[in-house]
Amino acid sequence: MATATHDEHATEQHEGHHVPPAWIFHAVFGALLVLTALTYAASTVHLGRTLNVTIALLIATVKASLVCMFFMHLWWDKKFNTVVLLVSVGFLALFIGLATLDTVENAPHKDPTFAEREMARLRKEKGITYHTQHEDAAGGHEAGSAGQDELRGLARWAKETFGPLPEVAPAPADNPLTDAKVKLGQMLYFDARLSKNHDVSCNSCHLLDRFGVDGEPTSRGHRGQRGGRNAPTTLNAALQFAQFWDGRAANVDEQAKGPILNPIEMAMPSEDAVVGVLRSIPGYAPLFQAAFPSASGSSITYDNLAKAIGSFERKLMTPGRFDAFMEGELDALSPEEVEGLKTFRSVGCIQCHNGPLLGGRSYEKIGKVVPYPTQDRGRAEVTGSASDEFVFKVPQLRNVARTGPWFHDGKVGSLEEAVRLMGKHQLGQELSTEQVQSIVTFLKALEGKVPPALATAPELPPSGPTTPAPDPN
Repeated sequence: MATATHDEHATEQHEGHHVPPAWIFHAVFGALLVLTALTYAASTVHLGRTLNVTIALLIATVKASLVCMFFMHLWWDKKFNTVVLLVSVGFLALFIGLATLDTVENAPHKDPTFAEREMARLRKEKGITYHTQHEDAAGGHEAGSAGQDELRGLARWAKETFGPLPEVAPAPADNPLTDAKVKLGQMLYFDARLSKNHDVSCNSCHLLDRFGVDGEPTSRGHRGQRGGRNAPTTLNAALQFAQFWDGRAANVDEQAKGPILNPIEMAMPSEDAVVGVLRSIPGYAPLFQAAFPSASGSSITYDNLAKAIGSFERKLMTPGRFDAFMEGELDALSPEEVEGLKTFRSVGCIQCHNGPLLGGRSYEKIGKVVPYPTQDRGRAEVTGSASDEFVFKVPQLRNVARTGPWFHDGKVGSLEEAVRLMGKHQLGQELSTEQVQSIVTFLKALEGKVPPALATAPELPPSGPTTPAPDPN
C-alpha cells in the first residue's frame, strides 16, 4: 500500500530521527579520551591540593554527564525508565567517586622541589631509595608493633643508603696496615718538629681531642699565617674518595705530604729537610725499621712518613649510636632523632650526603641552585677547567655538630644556619624552622668517639745532638 500505517510511520520517525549517527559515537568517545588525558595532566601539574581536587572533580562530572546524556539520547524514545536513570546516576557517582579517591590520595602537598626532582633522578640512575615528605607524613615513631615495624624498615633503609662505619678504613695495596705503622704514624701526627719552627703539628689544626678540628674558620700556621680554607676533620677522613676540599690528593697518604711543605702551614723547605730532621732523632730509626722492614736502604723516607701517618688516620673511625640503629638497635636513636632522619631524607639531603660518612664521596658545585657568594674557585684551581668553578668535595657529616665553623671558608658559625643555607643554595628550598631543627637533631646523633689511646699524644723520642733548632723565619 502507498500509505503507511500510523505505527509504521512512528517507527520510521523513531529510526530516522533518534538513532544517533556514527559521528555522535566518535564525538562522545573522543571527548571522553580528551577528558581522560586532562584528568591525568591535572594530576601531574602541582597546583596545590585543593585546586587539584577541584579540577579533577569538575572533569569527572563533565565525563559522567557526557555518558549520561549519550544514554539518555539513545534511549529517550524507548521509554526512559528508572533503570536508565539509575544507570546514568551510577555512572556519575562512579566517575566522581574514583576521581575523588585518586586525587585526594595522590594530590601533592606542594610544588615539586629541586631536591624531589633530583632524588627521582638518582633513584632511577643510581638505585638510591628515598621517601618524599608525603610518604614520611604517613609514618610515625609510635609505640606498638606497627611502630616497631616502621623503625625496622627505616633502619634497613638507612643501612642500605649509608651503611655503618668500618672498624678501620681500607688500606691501599702498596701500604698494608700494620700495628707498627699505626704506632709510628701516631707519633708523627703529634710531632711538631716536622714544622720549620717546631710549633705546628698535624694535631695543631686537627686536634683529636676536639673531633679532629681546631674550631677556627681557618687555621694558624707558620708565623701565625692563615690559609684560605677551613681545616676539615681527620676523623673518618680516610674513607673519603679524595682529600682536601678540592680533591687534589687521592688518599690520606698523599694528603699527609702537603701541609708539611706548605709555606703557610708547617713551612718545611723540602722533603730532604724533613728526612734530615727524622734521621737526627735517634729514636725514630728503629720505629721506621719496624714499620717498613722490607725497605731497601734507609727506611726513613718522606714516602714512608706519609704512609705511616696515613695508616694511623685509617684507624680514626668514630662509630656511634647511628651505627647501632642501622644494625638493628632501634632504641639507639630518640623519637626526635628518628624524625630528624626522616626529614633529612625527605627534603633531599641524601642526594649528596650518602654512604658511611654521609658525604665525602662526590664533588658538587656550591650554589648548585642559588649562587653562593664566594671567591674561591674550588676544584678549578686544580683542574683548570671552567666546569669545576666553585666545585668542592661534599663534606662528610660524621661528628658534624662538633666540627664547626662550617663550609669551605669556615664562615658559617651555627649548624642551624649551615642547614638552612644548604637547603637554599643546594636544594632550592626555604626550609622551615621546624625542618632545620629536626635535621640538626638528627645530625647531632652522628657523633662518635675516637678510642682514647689514639686521641692521646704519645711520648715522642727525644731530639738528637744534630736535630735542627726551631726556625721562626
